[in-house]
Amino acid sequence: QSTIAFSFLLDNRLAAALFFLFVGLAIYAPSLNNHFLLDDEAQIVENELIHSLHNIDAFFLGSTMHQMSNSLGGLYYKPVMSVSYSVLWWLSPGNPLPFHLFQLLLVIANAFLVFVLLRRHMSALAAWLMALLFLAHPINAEVVTYMADLQDALYTFFGLLALNFIASRTKFGWGSFAGVVLLLLGSFLSKESGVLYFIIGIVYALNFRR
Repeated sequence: QSTIAFSFLLDNRLAAALFFLFVGLAIYAPSLNNHFLLDDEAQIVENELIHSLHNIDAFFLGSTMHQMSNSLGGLYYKPVMSVSYSVLWWLSPGNPLPFHLFQLLLVIANAFLVFVLLRRHMSALAAWLMALLFLAHPINAEVVTYMADLQDALYTFFGLLALNFIASRTKFGWGSFAGVVLLLLGSFLSKESGVLYFIIGIVYALNFRR
């Protein structure tokens, strides 16, 4: 009976979600006290445009850094990240805590999505261990603790949602296709690297006949 109960817990998504939440908070809770640092100041604190939700249209017309011309400049195009910054600033102006908490919860959600996706192709225990490694490995610490790396947590979140959406269906209507495209677009508009999920999504769909 204990073996059956253990197997049930391994395959229980709610148990997995709570486990990753506990582990994520246990590891990264100290980072919630961190302040704005380096690019955080240029993209958030000194970026007056993101201090108002009325400027959302400007986020889709420029980059991420505030310029003297009262526009957003720079080499990158990440409007979803700028929108996220604006909403978080609106919730608590000048307070870094909402930024850190949102980013941490996003990374924890990504670990859960990794678990759900991998569970389709390997044992429950293996999926748990791989998702735990994804969450706890030091190489990902900067994505959790550095606000300027919100882009990485965001594009991964939308990309993994798209892959799980593809994996959950064997046939696609126009509605399902539109849903996948919107998620992939969300990934791309969070960071240019999101274009890789378009490729991964196509390969996955072809390989598993989705």
